Amino acid sequence: WLKPFQLEVQVPGCKVQPNPYMQILVLPCVFGIFRAVAAASQKTCRSCNANSLFDEALDTSQVELLQRLELLQRETTVNIKQHRRDVNLTLPFGQESRRQDDIFYHVHIPKVAGISFSQDALDLLTAKGLRLISREGCFAHPGLPDPQPRDRLVMIRNPAAHVLSQFNFCRYGIGVREYIREVTPPSDAPLPKLFQDWVHAWTTLKSKGWSCNCTPSADIVHALGLSENVGDGTIWHHVKVPFRSYVPIDFQSQRMACKHAMEFMDEINMTMAFQNLDQAFHIGVVEAYQSSLCILYAKINDKLPPFCDCRDESKWQTFVGHKVNTADDDEATDTMKIKSIGDVPQELRKLVDGLTYRDQQLYDRAWARLVREARWVEARHGVKVLCDEAQPARYPLRKDS
Repeated sequence: WLKPFQLEVQVPGCKVQPNPYMQILVLPCVFGIFRAVAAASQKTCRSCNANSLFDEALDTSQVELLQRLELLQRETTVNIKQHRRDVNLTLPFGQESRRQDDIFYHVHIPKVAGISFSQDALDLLTAKGLRLISREGCFAHPGLPDPQPRDRLVMIRNPAAHVLSQFNFCRYGIGVREYIREVTPPSDAPLPKLFQDWVHAWTTLKSKGWSCNCTPSADIVHALGLSENVGDGTIWHHVKVPFRSYVPIDFQSQRMACKHAMEFMDEINMTMAFQNLDQAFHIGVVEAYQSSLCILYAKINDKLPPFCDCRDESKWQTFVGHKVNTADDDEATDTMKIKSIGDVPQELRKLVDGLTYRDQQLYDRAWARLVREARWVEARHGVKVLCDEAQPARYPLRKDS
């Protein structure tokens, strides 16, 4: 997945070449380093009681920043208005100038189709002479070196499905599961083997007001050989987090409002998260992935490829995107693994909902924006890119049910 960005990951004594299919999942010759990292991170931050990340933000403007495509196609600032039927959308562009005018920052929230989307978006942007920086960091702070992007692209996912995906990646991901075992000190609780136990554990932590500045030290980051270009919030950075896993407590909202990716506060500034979601150049939704990409096409190119017409099934099926890192493991025989969020029992769903109620608010807002933008595309191009505007179920039935 690093290949498009011309990156290499280095650790003492060996160089790991970019792998377009796996998130550095195979790191030969680094397990000795894992043990050193484990020794350096004996103490897990249980409750740091840190102050809030930001002062209370001003009320979010209701102005919809649907498009800034004119900035891509002409030098002047233009306001465009569409008035068709129930579509009444204003497309303002008053964005401050930025030095790196051709760079877009993909806010890669882990386990939200980030690698696939970054490659699909990269194909689209490079065809227009634009560049993409994809990092697992905060919305507002891309990390160092700061690319000073002109704008941001974000994908949002069904919060319940997101929680399950986080666990399965940590529990079964090839290379990831071995890494987590190695960096977990013997004195600390290991990653639970069952999804329900992991959810129960995090529910308990949340009830106790868990918060943490879990940013690893520079020595640990150096020992792992982590490049700054991947962001400061990858799975490899979670060495001070309980179970060394992702944090399922409103993880998406945290990344939309944080200042440092590994700082987890007991209260998230949702005003900031909503404001950032509203002002991003593009917000996509995993459950409408193809539609999300088609909307991005319309913003960048002001035209649509044939596979964006959802009313023409034959054309719709011609879409071939990048499907990277979609499989978690090689343990297909593990009968205890929950593979679909629709299979989660009712009593456990309540706990998952309790961990992600802010993320659900974020998802609701993201879906509403997706629908508005899909209608704008239809009004502008006469092509329907989102045939079903109903928000997907939180716990959908399996297709084979």
